[in-house]
Amino acid sequence: MKKNIISLLLCFLFATFTSGIFAQGSEDKSKKSEEQTLQEQQQQLEMLQEFMKKNMEEQKEALEKLKKESEKWSKEKEFFYGNNPHVSSGYHGSNISFIIRKSLQGTTSTQDYPFTVDTLATKLNINVRAKCQKGIILVQLYSPRKKKINSIAVNPTEDLSWNQVIRIVTKDDEKKYAGKWFFRVVTKDAEGSYTLSVTTY
Repeated sequence: MKKNIISLLLCFLFATFTSGIFAQGSEDKSKKSEEQTLQEQQQQLEMLQEFMKKNMEEQKEALEKLKKESEKWSKEKEFFYGNNPHVSSGYHGSNISFIIRKSLQGTTSTQDYPFTVDTLATKLNINVRAKCQKGIILVQLYSPRKKKINSIAVNPTEDLSWNQVIRIVTKDDEKKYAGKWFFRVVTKDAEGSYTLSVTTY
């Protein structure tokens, strides 16, 4: 009887010890699995942070490049002369766009508006429009050699619309037309408005 009890006790102790070992092993495996999962998550987070950093640097470089291109090719300026005028100019390589708009209210003045024609330009398109209700408006156009290309007087109750296209083909044309031009507008007690525009290609 006593032997049976001892055998049962030994079996119980062995079972308890074995289950403890299995439980410990299972716990160790679970712990290792959690550590591995955490390590993988940490690696994924680091990869994501590196990707975001690289992406932000690329976006920053792209914005800087766009800003430089914008400053180089799309310069726009606005100036103000006298009463209620609007003057704007811009360029893109050999192309320029130059527009002057001005309202006159009994104005007497002489005003020059310079612009530059690039050596790579092949065509020059010039437009002049003016309305005069009172007084007189005189519009003159000068080439780089200060040669007067045209002189137009607008009298009261007259509307003016004038256009001229100059083609720059030969080296002589380039010498003649490339450089600094200017409009000269002379007004005497003038009421009305005028628009001067130049585009080169």
